[in-house]
Amino acid sequence: MKEVVTINYETIQFLKRPRTLLLIALVAISIASVAIFGLQEGLDLQGGSMINLHLSESVDQDTMNTVTAILDKRLNAFGISDVKVRQSGSQDVIVEIAGVKPEEVERIISTPGKFEAKINGQTAITGADITSVSGAEVTGNRWQVPFSVSTAGAEKFAKIAEGQAGAKVEMYLDDKLISDPELDAGLANGKASTEISVSGGEESKQAAQDKATEIH
Repeated sequence: MKEVVTINYETIQFLKRPRTLLLIALVAISIASVAIFGLQEGLDLQGGSMINLHLSESVDQDTMNTVTAILDKRLNAFGISDVKVRQSGSQDVIVEIAGVKPEEVERIISTPGKFEAKINGQTAITGADITSVSGAEVTGNRWQVPFSVSTAGAEKFAKIAEGQAGAKVEMYLDDKLISDPELDAGLANGKASTEISVSGGEESKQAAQDKATEIH
């Protein structure tokens, strides 16, 4: 009988509700155990492994999409190649990886990610400042992701953003640049606001949808 990894359903619900920028960071996901149960027949992965992540309860398709996207981006952000992440029903996620030890996969998945937003090299927001994020909005080839920050985070952001309208807000996950939208003039007036949104444009609607999903 194969063993499985259990991810707390309460954690998944937490991830679904705020739609946070930390979504792809896998913050607070607890790993009970990781067990390798062999390769799926036909996989062309030398030294590869297949891991089954089992959710303690069934989730809807939207939540499942979120979970698989988190895992895929988290693993790729650490430079792991030949990663395949797919759902299996409404309660399991299959991860197929080449050339990586189970212990390394567990470490990557369970380690909290580091999120930072920088303006001109100064850290304006970190993951600890973010309290919630609304659903991503896509109109044509434009995307927007509104989110809320703590009072302290808002004051820090306002100070660094003052007078910087049009500057790039470089957003990093685990020190990897994931997006660099421009700072709106309304956020560069030096006034602290706990409600902030990032937005940008892409070449196509699909690209915009992909970027919005990546950010939120």
